[in-house]
Amino acid sequence: MSFDEWLLIAIQLHVTHPWLDIFFNWLSDRATFAFPLLLLLIYQFVRYDQENKIKSIGWLGLTIALSDSIGQLLKTFFAQPRPCFSLSSQYSWIEPCGAALTGMPSNHALNFFAVALFITLTTSWRNWHIALFIIAIFVAISRVYLIKHFPSQVLVGAGLGLLIGWFMWYIKLKLSKN
Repeated sequence: MSFDEWLLIAIQLHVTHPWLDIFFNWLSDRATFAFPLLLLLIYQFVRYDQENKIKSIGWLGLTIALSDSIGQLLKTFFAQPRPCFSLSSQYSWIEPCGAALTGMPSNHALNFFAVALFITLTTSWRNWHIALFIIAIFVAISRVYLIKHFPSQVLVGAGLGLLIGWFMWYIKLKLSKN
């Protein structure tokens, strides 16, 4: 048993709780959590960045599009299974999930960390900086808790997200100086 499998099984056997199930399912849902958060961030740009609000929203959109595209490309390249698919035959209490080979990296972690770092580097919204990283961490944890990704898949997604967030900030900075 790999460390990824061991950690995932340990969480399922010792940490699960109905309230955590509800909370982490909500955090992982795009329709009820990710999209409303995105709308709130767009509202923040409209509210606080009067001069460049359209450009800022565009850069945010590009950051999300790039992170999601790279995540999808890497999932195809690595073709690594999700734990809810690969472990469901070994453990009867794990329900099989969607596509088999879509595990590496976790796009949820990738997107949330990319946005958190990009906004941290490009805005002065101090309270938002902390909140966005806390949210990104909880979203990453939710993917492991819900058996959607192995811990290593989530860590790779988070690391790539930080790289993409930094890269988009760097490109924005270079283009704004010209």
